[in-house]
Amino acid sequence: MRCRQNLNYTMEKTYFDRLDDARQYAKKKMTDEHPWFLKIRGYINAYFTQTTDSLQGITVADTNLQYQLLLLISFMRTHYVVYELIFLCSNVEAATLARKQIELLSRIKELKHRNADELKKKVPNVRCLEYLKREYGLLSEIAHSSSCDSLDFLGYNMDDDIHKRFYAQPTYTADTEELMFLWSELFIEFILSSISIKETIVPQYNIMWDMEFLCRFLSFGKENNVRYARSIDVEQFRSMIRQ
Repeated sequence: MRCRQNLNYTMEKTYFDRLDDARQYAKKKMTDEHPWFLKIRGYINAYFTQTTDSLQGITVADTNLQYQLLLLISFMRTHYVVYELIFLCSNVEAATLARKQIELLSRIKELKHRNADELKKKVPNVRCLEYLKREYGLLSEIAHSSSCDSLDFLGYNMDDDIHKRFYAQPTYTADTEELMFLWSELFIEFILSSISIKETIVPQYNIMWDMEFLCRFLSFGKENNVRYARSIDVEQFRSMIRQ
């Protein structure tokens, strides 16, 4: 009888129930405070739709191109999962998959200059990416839980100068916003990485579509003061495309 009573008690509000409540609250907070994040999702969805449509039915014999094509597909699938995790404020899980995305983009760059067989069983060299390599160290710490500080991404508040209050359920923090910016920056790198692959395998591919899309994406970021576009001169970028 006691076991049954305890079971009924725990079922009133289980961990999963509280987790679902916390996720719903996180989604509402994200929607209310960062409407631009949802609009960026729309941009990325449109680009992925166009990209997958252009690749439909294409067959590839070259091993390097096969590898690069699979990396593109993997990136698009994972990027949607990362979005969902950020939207639910599951920061550690989102950061772990963002690290995977950096490795994937690094491998695409490596394949432009090296043979796939040479790279077999080797970890991608993230140094070939400009600014994203700076994020990789922290993301690796988080993915491997290699320090106590790295798990601060789970979310906490300071009760005073030394005492931290942690939460069992996901909560929105400044790190969540940082992950939103990183998610957008990874997408820009994906566009730039995919262009040369499309030029090689997509019949009648027009690079201007990608470039104009990137300009619109950067302009949106400028208008909404989103970090990924703050350091980029959109007009200068447009003039480079027209040359």
